[in-house]
Amino acid sequence: MKIDNTWSLFLDRDGVINRRLIDDYVKSWAEFEFMPDAVETIAYLRSIFSTIFVVTNQQGIGKKLMSEADLRAIHDKMVAALALKNTTSQPIINQLYFCPSLKSE
Repeated sequence: MKIDNTWSLFLDRDGVINRRLIDDYVKSWAEFEFMPDAVETIAYLRSIFSTIFVVTNQQGIGKKLMSEADLRAIHDKMVAALALKNTTSQPIINQLYFCPSLKSE
């Protein structure tokens, strides 16, 4: 089986794109830190996959530690930083999906 540009890639955010905060949540851009080589790796993957999705659980919203607007601001800055390394005409991330629900839900 060969991976080519007909495939889509789904990436988790915390622990894959950015450092996961143990027993906490990334609630602002100041707390966001890219994983080593994540920016360059995603730019490389952009040249292979037709579509890149980011999916992420964000219980911090459900716990009222942050708002959806806070999350959008983080994601906007993340995508802008990733786009600086993008060498294709495609958007670096096609779509971001998040789940704000609590684990108990």
